Amino acid sequence: MRPLKNTIEKGVFTKITDVRVPDTILYNESKGRSQAFTISITADGSIPFPQVIIRANGKEYLYNSSIQPAGNNVYIAEIEESDIPPGSHNVQIEGCRRNDWQQSNGDDWIKYYIDIHVVAESVSSDTGPKTAAASVNHSKKKN
Repeated sequence: MRPLKNTIEKGVFTKITDVRVPDTILYNESKGRSQAFTISITADGSIPFPQVIIRANGKEYLYNSSIQPAGNNVYIAEIEESDIPPGSHNVQIEGCRRNDWQQSNGDDWIKYYIDIHVVAESVSSDTGPKTAAASVNHSKKKN
């Protein structure tokens, strides 16, 4: 029996070159939910299996099917409204260099780390909810 062919194809990424997250993500205390947001991931080639893991207070939020290619080796992770609580939380962005991630080993995964900051909305009776700035936090740290 022949072994499964699971080679790394030409043009597959070797590093994640840029990650962009919002400066702040609002948390609505009355709903107990943080707002939806996006994470932009740029690599130096195609990522066969990208995923995002957000770690918050001992809980992990895993996103892979919500990550779509946007062209030019850019991928957009759509993070839905969720119960991610206020605070600073670690985000692990990773990609497997093999098409079949189940046949991969540790060396096939490339990882990148950044923090997100979830803040509770401050409500003022005269102006309603205040919103966070729409600026973007660029890449912070790599591992």
